[in-house]
Amino acid sequence: MMIKYHKAKDINGNIVSIEDAQSGAVYYCIGCGAQMIVRKGSQREHHFSHKQTVDCNEETYIHKLAKQHIKELFDSSESFWISYKVQENCCKKDGCLYRQYCNQAELEGDCIKPDDKKFDLKQYYDTCQIEAEYEGFVADVLLSSSAHPKREPCFIEIAVTHPCNEEKLKSGIRIIEIFIPKDSDDLSQLSSLVETEAYFSDKKDKKTLEVKFHNFKQDVVSKEPHDQDSFSVFFIDANGVGQVEVYKNMCSRFGESRFFDNGLPKIHFACSHFCYDWGVAIWNLEFLKKNILVGCRNCKVCCHSIGDMVFCKKKHVSINYPSEAKNCPNYYLSERKAKELAAGSEGCFIWVWPGKTSEGDLDR
Repeated sequence: MMIKYHKAKDINGNIVSIEDAQSGAVYYCIGCGAQMIVRKGSQREHHFSHKQTVDCNEETYIHKLAKQHIKELFDSSESFWISYKVQENCCKKDGCLYRQYCNQAELEGDCIKPDDKKFDLKQYYDTCQIEAEYEGFVADVLLSSSAHPKREPCFIEIAVTHPCNEEKLKSGIRIIEIFIPKDSDDLSQLSSLVETEAYFSDKKDKKTLEVKFHNFKQDVVSKEPHDQDSFSVFFIDANGVGQVEVYKNMCSRFGESRFFDNGLPKIHFACSHFCYDWGVAIWNLEFLKKNILVGCRNCKVCCHSIGDMVFCKKKHVSINYPSEAKNCPNYYLSERKAKELAAGSEGCFIWVWPGKTSEGDLDR
């Protein structure tokens, strides 16, 4: 289906919408320059049409229309906003013990978070030119600063069918690439340029406008640590009972304190789930040939338990609280079950001994 022309140029070169066009006035095609006539009937959609049959390329029409539309928007608006996606890295990421010694995949959502950066281009540029040259490249639309001529400009490239060429993309110049469907001249979305979630190179069936940012700084560092509240510490209290404490804002506090001064070992977990069960299993494996603490028992690692929803085959009953093992005369530790349970925490914990971790000094 051929595109309906809803825009044309008046005798002064200004873009005019069909709704604002006057019957009998002279208008010209934005694509080929031929004269247009106004079609405003009661039966069909209002549009412009060529006065005479011409070979007008619809993609050229949209391409030229988009460039002119962006220039007019930029020149007539007080602000021209862009928004693109960045990865915000925690400012303590490089020196973080958890990231260094734990499973990075488990922490990635906390160490690196997605964000949107918004800028008003008119705060940086005051000049908008169509088909302007910079360092051997011709931009569809070039934004520059007359007040700061040494400031690197920004290219806005229009793609109807053909994307921006690789040489231009690899130049290091900031480029905003806009893919526009070739079957519509509705450019209302261009009032601000927002990076789209999906980016398509095949535009055959694409019906919506897409925006892609190239050579913009999209890997940034946060000003404050990415505090996350799911770090836990398993420890044995003064009565020899296993305990779990959850600490808030631990990213920014880690290494500044030991959290406990009782001189006993702790296990720091980079999560908040299953930490008691994991802690008991790891602790028992560590002290298997040493001192087995009554308060550090768990039915899940007892040789008499069956299944994840612990069933005691010795008592023939279901166990509601695995910690009941501490008062059970039949309890007997299964090293195999302890290893299986502890395996679930792999990459999520650090042993913390008085003064040092198994991987390094906490206070460094």
